[in-house]
Amino acid sequence: MSNLVVSNISDGTTTVGTGYVVNGSAKAWIHYNGSSATIAESNNISSATDNGTGDYTAYISNDMTSSTYVAINFVAGGDDRRAAHSARDELVAGSWNLICRSAVVADNNALTDENKVMGAVFGDLA
Repeated sequence: MSNLVVSNISDGTTTVGTGYVVNGSAKAWIHYNGSSATIAESNNISSATDNGTGDYTAYISNDMTSSTYVAINFVAGGDDRRAAHSARDELVAGSWNLICRSAVVADNNALTDENKVMGAVFGDLA
């Protein structure tokens, strides 16, 4: 395998250091349909599991170096009174947990399946 080593990338107008591209890019992301338990699109994801209502696990193809990476999760469309997050103890080098809850007070933060569950992780690959 060959390596291309450059310090900057330019589009002809703007130049950015490659460190920002390498370190600042999502290392894995997923667009998941929680209602049908299928992956719509993803990058560096081997599979996803539906653990029950509003509870999913995304499995990273090329693991992170540790469990100290950043996971950002969200839901889109439909009822905008929903929230997505990760269970803090569910971040491991090879997977992360996506949890969807209703943000409606009357729903008492109940877990809820959503059509558009999305997440990304940032950090170092192993």
